[in-house]
Amino acid sequence: MYLSAESTIAKQQAQYCRDGPARQRAGPTPDRTSRRILDVTNDIATTCRIGIRRALMGTQRIGSASASCGLLTAAALAYAPHAMPADLTSDTEGGVVSDSFWTDRVGGSLGVVTDYLSRGISQTRGSPAIQGGLHARLPAGWVIGAWSSMVKLNPGHGATLEVDLHAGHLWALNDDWSSKLAVTHYMYPNDTRQVRYDYDELSASLSYRSRIIATATWSPNTSRYSNGYVASRRNAASYELAMLQPLSGSWSLAAGAGYYDLTDLFGEGYWYWNVGFTYSLGNVQLDLSHIDTDHTATRLFGYEVAGSSWSGAVTWRF
Repeated sequence: MYLSAESTIAKQQAQYCRDGPARQRAGPTPDRTSRRILDVTNDIATTCRIGIRRALMGTQRIGSASASCGLLTAAALAYAPHAMPADLTSDTEGGVVSDSFWTDRVGGSLGVVTDYLSRGISQTRGSPAIQGGLHARLPAGWVIGAWSSMVKLNPGHGATLEVDLHAGHLWALNDDWSSKLAVTHYMYPNDTRQVRYDYDELSASLSYRSRIIATATWSPNTSRYSNGYVASRRNAASYELAMLQPLSGSWSLAAGAGYYDLTDLFGEGYWYWNVGFTYSLGNVQLDLSHIDTDHTATRLFGYEVAGSSWSGAVTWRF
């Protein structure tokens, strides 16, 4: 998911810059007092255009591959910074913000992954999955979106589709630091089990230049199956640190580590980590990641879904 925001002030500036000059051109020949007012208005209109550029330019969009590429990719997806046109002058004409500016506020992704992993655990039992999502950037830093993937949570019958609905708010703390608070509802609409996997999660993230991201999450109603035992609607938390380092050309190095606290469910938690490479080619992104977990995860969930694994993904962003 790519996220960005535009301030209410910037929107008001755009509205004034669009309407102000039109009012000036429509009036009769001004007297001395009117000319002074028009001079001040012109100065304000010029300041508006400069303000828009400074308010909306600056940070570049980076995305993640799919959630299957492990911790870093998921964190980057959930945490992209304020993304606006690199040169606002290309999207304006006479102070009027063009349609392309507003179109850039809505986007999405469509991709395929060889193995969809979340916090080191395979959600497809090693099988490929098709994934896609849509997101919208609203005024004043608000973001909403939906994301979906094929899943295979059980060896037999069970859920085959995951749908995530999320909403959040972004803050630019300064030129280097930004933060995000979000809530996500995970649902499995075709789950045939009596105890369903649906759950909710609250997350808080802190990002440094969109290259180092720390995230903490909490869920009040997580359900999991382990070794013949089902823990239903319990508290769960995770703590993650992710890194994305640009390399030569279109290549980037991705790495991360995290701890999933399942003490309320099974009396213990487990560690997971990943490292991989990302290659960007226009709107297409290629990812290859190695994901691993500690022995606690394999003991809780089995070697079929936990432990060492590789995952590749091809994602098209629009």
